[in-house]
Amino acid sequence: MAKVVLITVYEPEYIGIRVLANYLIKHGHAVRLIHVKKNSVCYFNSALEDHHDYQWAQLGHVVQLREDAGLHITETEYALLGQALQEEQPDIIGVSARSLFNHLMPKLLPVLKEAVPTALCIAGGYGPSLSTQYYLETGFDLVIRGEGEDALLALADAKEKKEDWKNIKNVSYLEKGKLVENPMQAQCEDLDNYEAPLYGDEHCSFIDDNCYKKNFDAQKNRYCTLLGRGCIGKCTYCCAGQWFDQYKKDNHKVYRRRNRSLDCIFNELKQAIEKDYRYITFSDEMFIAPYEILKEFFIRYKKEIDLPFFMYLSYEYLLKYPDLFELAFDAGWHKTGIGIQSGSWHLSHDMYGRNNKNEDYVAYVNKLFENNIVTSLHFIGGNCYETEEDFNATLDLIKKMPFSIIDPGKCFVAYFQLKVLPKTRICEIAPKVVTEPMPAKLWLYRAALAHLVRIATDEEFDELRTIILFKQQPDLLMALYRNMLAKQQNAYFKNFVNEHEGKPILFYGSGELYEKNKAFFKGCKPEAILLDKEYIGDKKQQDGNPVVSVDRVGDFDTSIPVIAMSWNSILLQRKLELLYHVEKKRIHAASICIPTW
Repeated sequence: MAKVVLITVYEPEYIGIRVLANYLIKHGHAVRLIHVKKNSVCYFNSALEDHHDYQWAQLGHVVQLREDAGLHITETEYALLGQALQEEQPDIIGVSARSLFNHLMPKLLPVLKEAVPTALCIAGGYGPSLSTQYYLETGFDLVIRGEGEDALLALADAKEKKEDWKNIKNVSYLEKGKLVENPMQAQCEDLDNYEAPLYGDEHCSFIDDNCYKKNFDAQKNRYCTLLGRGCIGKCTYCCAGQWFDQYKKDNHKVYRRRNRSLDCIFNELKQAIEKDYRYITFSDEMFIAPYEILKEFFIRYKKEIDLPFFMYLSYEYLLKYPDLFELAFDAGWHKTGIGIQSGSWHLSHDMYGRNNKNEDYVAYVNKLFENNIVTSLHFIGGNCYETEEDFNATLDLIKKMPFSIIDPGKCFVAYFQLKVLPKTRICEIAPKVVTEPMPAKLWLYRAALAHLVRIATDEEFDELRTIILFKQQPDLLMALYRNMLAKQQNAYFKNFVNEHEGKPILFYGSGELYEKNKAFFKGCKPEAILLDKEYIGDKKQQDGNPVVSVDRVGDFDTSIPVIAMSWNSILLQRKLELLYHVEKKRIHAASICIPTW
């Protein structure tokens, strides 16, 4: 038995390393996962010119992930990692990394080497597979390129038996300063041969906030998994093409997409339910499968799992087969995202390698909106090749998308700054994205306009574009968006209160948002506060109002409006509609802290 420690930084949900861990355990090796720091989002008003991770604008704020937000791995946390490794004394220390974290390796590797000098230090994932020489020159003993299950298992077996590992497929190493790249092993066609991701405290440790928690899995509540591997897209800004090329050069068949069997998937999900997970995230770039397979999946999911889930699906496929959309919605499809990237055919097709159909996007998003599926609309900004005409095409498309003033998170724009990843095709066809990137200030200015176009009148919007100050200080334009949004939200609910003064209403939810907003509705006459059964306990009243189970909503007059009080009101709305047959027009989503001016 070999002892293996696998490490990730900023990504405790990382599925790939969890699959590797379970595969090694199945074959008799001892594994510990160490996750160093969560990658929580942080909200700011200004943009960074240089950043390691992704940066985007969303709901009136610039979003940066933890390292770019200044929450770096501290010296104490590096020391704690060394301490954890000394406790484990592994034979193999593996680091899995994306290209975004390549820059961390010169600081991370010495910690590993010093903690356990006898351990074999290896690296895998997109970063090491695409920048193999860099990782080896940094000091890693070897890199595993491509899919790593069988190579890592062979390496653990070799360590256990004290055999040479230098002929293992997918392995790269330096020999007298020269790069040696062993041939690739063909991709496994049947993914059921591999394991489900490893979750649970027993095999996990977590380092964050200058604390070390042994036997602690940082990924709680939300269960992340994959339905398969691969993507049928050929986007120029994505690393997937380079991943496939690793296999092509050794004349292997390349699978653009492989799916696991449904039985394998559902066996895994049932185990997740037994571990008390209550939300499922399918992290595939897109779940693509034949019609009959998708149909069976959603029917079985509803019957056997029945938990809300996140999933990317093909808009073209669901528009072609509307019954699949209905099945997905009924099964619990709660949240999704759409990589639109640009409203401009020139940018989308000629530069990003996509075949966008804007009219289909609008039709699809409207269906998502009508069915209360939380949707993030992904656009790429910050491209130095983007002309005013290109940008205006994106604004026109965004303007056509549905929007809720009282629940802006229901269908929101995520406006990304173009992040150029190493060896992606966009570097070849549009080299200025590397040599002459768009300034962050201009990116943020356009991001603010992409938000404002949804809430400003045409006259207001045209006037804002003439103000030079906003171009010079785009953070002021983003602040203006937040202010306009708040005023419109306030006006909506003021109108509601005026219309319902002295009339009965129902609250659904009594948590933090209810406490912040209840005074706003004091002119109305609450009949009751509805709660899910698990939150009622012994509570009979709150603020002088009876507390009743939400399943008794049918006891009240069907004309009474229901105010869903939750930061994530979509789940409450869906429950009211699907389970308790409350009409859509009766439900009002107070998913914000309503300004009181």
